[in-house]
Amino acid sequence: MAVQLTKVSSLSPLSDLNHTLANTDVVYAAVNSSALSSAKVTMSQVGDFIGTYGSPFHTAVVTNSATWTASIDGSGTTNYIPKFTGSSAIGNSILYDDGDQIIVNGTIPHGTAKLTVSGSAMVNGAFHSHGAITSDGDITAFSSSDERLKDEIEVIPDALNKVNAIDGVTFIWNDKSDKEGNDVGVLAQQVEEVLPEVVVTRDNGYKAVNYEKVIPLLVQAIKELTEKVNRLEEGK
Repeated sequence: MAVQLTKVSSLSPLSDLNHTLANTDVVYAAVNSSALSSAKVTMSQVGDFIGTYGSPFHTAVVTNSATWTASIDGSGTTNYIPKFTGSSAIGNSILYDDGDQIIVNGTIPHGTAKLTVSGSAMVNGAFHSHGAITSDGDITAFSSSDERLKDEIEVIPDALNKVNAIDGVTFIWNDKSDKEGNDVGVLAQQVEEVLPEVVVTRDNGYKAVNYEKVIPLLVQAIKELTEKVNRLEEGK
């Protein structure tokens, strides 16, 4: 049986190398191009396919195959997640994965953290955490509070008595908590009785207080107290 050689080469860009070949015994493809990612030869009713591609050339032999797709050469360092460093090259990204922990821009994780970022990070959107957030530095946060965003605005009534119903306490975290040591705060159950808007019950059944949201109650309580003092002074 005669052997027919069909050469599909010298195509630029390499994305043009998408040929369907039929009734051909052997296909020979000589490709020396940098854009290997899109090279593909599809064969129908053919025998063996012999391809040389890349720089330096590599050889692939596929027997009775329907599709041959070129690969991309590259090199990198163990555990680094690869990235395209060019149209035909792969190298290291800044992501390091040791199989258990991922480090961004480094190789040393922070304790047992599953994700460590070495350097600054920016979240352009909402950030949600189902666990505690701990910072060794300052945290600056701003909450939306524009009057134009609010309807049905009312002054907190009886604020001073509500504050008096809440105890400021010192305490030690017990073994049911994920915290430890001495601390100061309030009791969520007491706060919930007078300002339920700032108390939530977590999935584990324990209550938590949004301490920042207690500030408006304190502001209004001070104003009520000031009014009482002023009235007393006026009655002298």
